[in-house]
Amino acid sequence: MTAKHKSLVAALFCLSCLAQLTSGCRDKEDPPADQEITVTDVDGNTYKTIKIGNSVWVRENLKTTHYRNGDIINTGTKLATRNTDTEGYFYNYNNNESIAGTYGRLYDWYALNDPRGLAPAGCHIATNEEWEAAVEFLGGNEVAGGKMKEAGQAHWTAPNAGADNSSGFTGLPAGIHYINGFDNLGYNAFYWTSTSMDDISAMARVLSFDKAFVSSGNYYKTGAFSVRCVMD
Repeated sequence: MTAKHKSLVAALFCLSCLAQLTSGCRDKEDPPADQEITVTDVDGNTYKTIKIGNSVWVRENLKTTHYRNGDIINTGTKLATRNTDTEGYFYNYNNNESIAGTYGRLYDWYALNDPRGLAPAGCHIATNEEWEAAVEFLGGNEVAGGKMKEAGQAHWTAPNAGADNSSGFTGLPAGIHYINGFDNLGYNAFYWTSTSMDDISAMARVLSFDKAFVSSGNYYKTGAFSVRCVMD
């Protein structure tokens, strides 16, 4: 074998090794396209996820009864008030725990803001800015609600306007616990954001049965709404 041929063989061998190493790294770092990412909370509940824009969202409502450190969250039975009670609470709609597996639980904003952590490890409560980015990615407020709502009327009251769940977000009308007690199951999905507006109110996003619109507004922090998380 000539020196020229030896050099060519050596170069091809190096290229082959480099390709194998590169392929090995890619396989290790990038999971298969059909491998779904899941998130597990401290109670052992496992949630599916979906990518919307540049963020990976948990596609189910939070249902944990404990903070991330294992401390139990206060169970709410009282009416939400406009007072200075800043304790965190969770509620089962109409005090019916049997539906929590479907709709998740309702949390007041103080539970979201507790330093012990409400979101599962590796996640955080979606900020208002992250909601805004998701809505814009899905075409804006006018149509994004339809893309985020579960389709059909298994859980939503008719007409469930514009709902096709094309985003995979699978929004459910879990209702609220507010000043007058429980309300809106089947009609509206209220989602807290982690964004505080002032001492007594924070920003929330709302999906409704009768429109494809994504609404937003300030609500008393003692109100209890659904919660969605985003992976860190």
